[in-house]
Amino acid sequence: MTTTESAPARDEAQLRQLIADQMSAICAKDLDRLMNHYAADVVVFDAKPPFQTQGAAAWRRTWEACLSCFPDSFQTEMRDRSVTISGDLRSSLMDWVLFIDDGGVMNDNALRGSQWQRLLGEFFPPILGGTPEAWAEANRIVAPRLWQGYGLYGPADVDYAAYDRAYRTAWLGGLCELVDVRVPPEEECVALPHRAAAYVTRRVRSAYPGAIAAIRHLHNSGYRLHTASGECSAELAGYLEGMGVRHCFQRLYGPDLVNTLKEGIEYYARIFADAGVAPDEALVVEDNPLALRWAAQAGAGTVLIASAGSTEAPAAAVIGSLAELPQVIERLE
Repeated sequence: MTTTESAPARDEAQLRQLIADQMSAICAKDLDRLMNHYAADVVVFDAKPPFQTQGAAAWRRTWEACLSCFPDSFQTEMRDRSVTISGDLRSSLMDWVLFIDDGGVMNDNALRGSQWQRLLGEFFPPILGGTPEAWAEANRIVAPRLWQGYGLYGPADVDYAAYDRAYRTAWLGGLCELVDVRVPPEEECVALPHRAAAYVTRRVRSAYPGAIAAIRHLHNSGYRLHTASGECSAELAGYLEGMGVRHCFQRLYGPDLVNTLKEGIEYYARIFADAGVAPDEALVVEDNPLALRWAAQAGAGTVLIASAGSTEAPAAAVIGSLAELPQVIERLE
């Protein structure tokens, strides 16, 4: 984030862009993007009952009901628009927008891995046969093997939908082979892993101490929160619902929303563009030093979750856990 005061012309252009983004989101009936620019404690006055709506969650429900009544294709027009700029407006527009990684930042991957094995042992036997123990052990073997074979995520320029289909098919096929059960038809090999992930992610409990409280504090303080993860948005939604903080986040950025893997600068460039956020307004919170370098190269501010004193990545701050983030942000601003 830049700290020098920008010219009024830049501030006006930024505000006009926010308005244009809002109109575009309405025409696209994109509820997540539409809500991006509302503060958590927004108060909206309307020309029809109830005349006043308090809070982003309530206003989101109003828009959700409204958008369903719009045609599939339509345009909006705004006339006689006047924009007045003040210093106070600029300071409001320039608050950090947070992009927070999941595994290693919000959730403990080691704890989550063991829970995945147990929960898969609950999910698959009634559908495909085998024992809970066999499914758990199979995932312990197959998951690391696939991560290595796919270079953890794969090349950054891969088509994500094709990659995801191949990965999930290989994963379920590998599990079935070790459990010694029939491999389902191809379409089922794609659908079943998604169902399994939905079952597992909502039941996992692996949040780091203080992470949930920190997320709620940031949300209640008015910060806009997005994820910036290598996991797909549906799995992120499951984890956050299990933590009770899904409502604190706007867009759940995984590779599926921007059709590029979290393997380079392009990932961050795309999520900032999709969120309508200038890179110097973004603060990326991450435990992977390489990913932080990509975010910094894309123009974002960065915070590294690591052991004290680490200098592995270009970061505005290095903290030991997400629980420390609210106080660190106050110092940065």
